[in-house]
Amino acid sequence: MYSESMTAGTCIKLWNYKFPGRLKTLATLDLRYALERSLPDPGLPIRVRERRDGYRAHYYDTTMSGILPALADSPEKIEPGFDTGTPLKIPNVGEVHLRLLLMREDVERERFQSGVFFSVNGQLHSEFGSDFVSRRTKLDYIADSLLVFVDCTELPALIREDLFLASRDRMRFCEERTALEDSIVDYLREHEGLKDINARRRQSRLSSTGQEQTQQVLQLLVRDDPTLANLFGVGKKIRIPTGPLPEPEPYSGRQFPTYFRIHKEPKEGLIRKCPKNRNARVEFETDAENNYFSRPQDPGRYEGIGVPSIKSVHLWNGKASLRISLPQTCNVGDKFSIQFSVSDISRAESMNSNFVIEVADEVQPGEPHISEPSRSGLVGIPNITEVWKSDWAKHGFDERSGLKFCHGEDDTLDVMVNMDNINLRNEISRRRTKDPQVLRYWFKYGLFLLAMGMLHYHRSSEAKTEPAEDGSDFAMISEASKGLAVTVIPVIYQLHKDKSD
Repeated sequence: MYSESMTAGTCIKLWNYKFPGRLKTLATLDLRYALERSLPDPGLPIRVRERRDGYRAHYYDTTMSGILPALADSPEKIEPGFDTGTPLKIPNVGEVHLRLLLMREDVERERFQSGVFFSVNGQLHSEFGSDFVSRRTKLDYIADSLLVFVDCTELPALIREDLFLASRDRMRFCEERTALEDSIVDYLREHEGLKDINARRRQSRLSSTGQEQTQQVLQLLVRDDPTLANLFGVGKKIRIPTGPLPEPEPYSGRQFPTYFRIHKEPKEGLIRKCPKNRNARVEFETDAENNYFSRPQDPGRYEGIGVPSIKSVHLWNGKASLRISLPQTCNVGDKFSIQFSVSDISRAESMNSNFVIEVADEVQPGEPHISEPSRSGLVGIPNITEVWKSDWAKHGFDERSGLKFCHGEDDTLDVMVNMDNINLRNEISRRRTKDPQVLRYWFKYGLFLLAMGMLHYHRSSEAKTEPAEDGSDFAMISEASKGLAVTVIPVIYQLHKDKSD
């Protein structure tokens, strides 16, 4: 069982994992990567040795220290400033520590797989895939590069028992889980840095080339056909980014900040009015680095005295946004005098800020927008972008992929079509008498319109399934497009041939 005999000492087996799939390569690769995910931040490094027959390599031993230490040793793999996070206080659940790491687009995905990872004492207890981020936040262009680590160690023991199964591989469906998920989603949605880099990556992947032709083609198709017209919003044009986005200003924060104060604080002091049914928000300015509250060593700490409940602090490039939830028992006119303190090991005294929250009348939500059941919920003609083999990795495509939907801006839709699909290439090779550009045209628009029909039905009141969460139908349609890609050109060709005859 072991490669070397022991003359003295003790061997203790601490855990037993059953990894999905088969680990095909050396233990120093597949097994090491799997252990890094299961033990993202172990207390001690683990030595991995390959001793099975039939494996050849230059090195048969390696040290596994967890994915978080591995990333800490490779800062060049992380987008500048995107090692950030916050303590997250969830009402009726407890406090978790949130840490975000956004990988560069060219980083190997086999080892650093994206998702949301829940751990207790450095060991993984549950995880969500990248589809959770894209579905719940609509940050499609960074979802496959974002790693969200949620340290649940400080949750009350009873809450942890309710959340996690004894197998430590998934979470129970319960109220605590819903509250935890919603708090994480709210934090990601409101993160200015994530929204900015998502917009930049979207712009780099969308091309204005051919969009004018797309506009003309689709408008021609829907002009006289009410069935096709129902798939799109009336009168809306394609919206694509024009011109480069301004380069972000470089930011280099301090490990230990010299100030943490209210942004543009009035001389008479800040009084923030907050509707009873909303969360209060107070903006601060600081010279702290982005991971000040989330780094593993010597993190900053914050405390609110007189505050009902601090939810989180968004710290990004010198700006910090404090979010406070009001108690359900408060009344209009109530005032809370609050002292917000930030401290760390470098300071003998904390940095204090004082302000007042005054409870105001509830804000009535606007009338919900009810779209016609015959429409797909879009506000205009989608952006269609051709994806070629050189960009497959950016979109998670392979030779069988057909298309995928991504959330654009203001409820628009981005559609990525795989123009190097193997079925399309085979049809071009087989039908040599047909212009390849015509076949690509059939494939691109035929596949797009079929997928739009599926989306239209899935979101209509006629669908027999339960309404999906935002974007959850995208993955289903993307998978189905692999089958549609097989038949779309043969069907169009035969119909076109019959019409010509």
